[in-house]
Amino acid sequence: MNRITPAKPKRRRTAIVAALAVSGVLVAVPHLASAQDTPADEVFVTAGAPSRTALLRDQLSAAANETYAEAHKAPDTGYAGIVMTDRGDGYTLHWKGDVPQPVAGLIETQRRAGLQVSVEASRYTFAELDRQARTIIESRADVAGAQITGAGASSDGNSLNITVAPRTVGQMDTGAQEINGSLPESLTGGIPVKLAERAITSAISAPSCDDGACQRRASTASFFGGSVISTTTSKGAGTCSTAFSVEDPHTRKQYMLTAGHCGVIGSDVRTWNKSESIGELIDVHDDIDTGLIELSRVGGRSALVAIEYGSDRAGATSTKVSAARHSFVGEQLCADGALAGEICGGKVISVNQRVYTNHGVIIANELLQVADVDMAGQGDSGGPVFAHVADGKVSPRGILASTDKGRFCINPLPGSGLRSDCSSRVYFTDVYDAMQQHINARKDIDALNITSG
Repeated sequence: MNRITPAKPKRRRTAIVAALAVSGVLVAVPHLASAQDTPADEVFVTAGAPSRTALLRDQLSAAANETYAEAHKAPDTGYAGIVMTDRGDGYTLHWKGDVPQPVAGLIETQRRAGLQVSVEASRYTFAELDRQARTIIESRADVAGAQITGAGASSDGNSLNITVAPRTVGQMDTGAQEINGSLPESLTGGIPVKLAERAITSAISAPSCDDGACQRRASTASFFGGSVISTTTSKGAGTCSTAFSVEDPHTRKQYMLTAGHCGVIGSDVRTWNKSESIGELIDVHDDIDTGLIELSRVGGRSALVAIEYGSDRAGATSTKVSAARHSFVGEQLCADGALAGEICGGKVISVNQRVYTNHGVIIANELLQVADVDMAGQGDSGGPVFAHVADGKVSPRGILASTDKGRFCINPLPGSGLRSDCSSRVYFTDVYDAMQQHINARKDIDALNITSG
């Protein structure tokens, strides 16, 4: 059920954009070895000086976010999407109609600064494609016997992305083509379709864990991003991760972001071993799978504590948080679930897709690890998704929500055995959208900033 209340006055929307640029709390970043025969910058990135590639990606992300913000100042925008180049040296803006002068002028400025920025014409705007995707999802249609499991706009503005449940093994190679031919125009609105097979994704909260399974822990609030928390879900006790700490600058109250399916409103959120309450889950939004924990005590504005692994790990380092940004297709990001630890080399495949999960439909971005390394699994729900940026910090992008395929993998923590729902393909919600939803819904919250660290 959508719990969003009517938007508050526009000054509040402005407040969040400015607030997200404030540097903030720490995200736990364990040291991990690079995957064999894959450049470290493409798969795993550990704390420390950012690589030259990371510096360029940071510059491109900042430029793309500037263009995105300018493009959305007009309500009738022709914006269709932004796609980063495979070379990592520029981006393409997809636009329906004539590009307005403020957007064109900004792009020209970026070009003069040495960025490779191109503009390509689109048949549809993002808004047009998103409306049709919503219609498709709400239809709950089966196509040629296959359930539709997701729909969304393509970032080039020329087609819809539609996913269907996998067929039998013998039909896997030909099933998608067969189904594509069966999609009625009444469903697609005559818009071309890119079809893929995807199962309903699995939200990745875990059952309550014991001492051996939750060694990555914090002893008091406020927590690092990527900490283990014990929650009460609709199915009983559970284990999840924290994302980013945020603060209302007017009341100085501190909060923590996590996944919405990690708990129910009013539930007590506790430390990894349940020995201490850290706060109450006060707001949940099912459609973007975000939850807001009001911290019960913080011991000072930045009150941060170390997070450690078990004795067979070298330990974890920490990295401060920098400006939050939107994600775009082609970017490479990292995820940091409490049980998986930091895994990088995730490439954004699609954004703002309507995806079926075992907790309902969410709007999420799709992230695929390029070397087929598991990015997250059970227990990592609510963990942070981010990019390493030029100042040595990390830029918040979103909150881990679900995975597909659901294979078992080894839990890296001592005494833990196997865990389920591990995958190289994960879905995460946009951090901007999450924060704005909570501002709109809560009368007692006027604005949210990433907490200063």
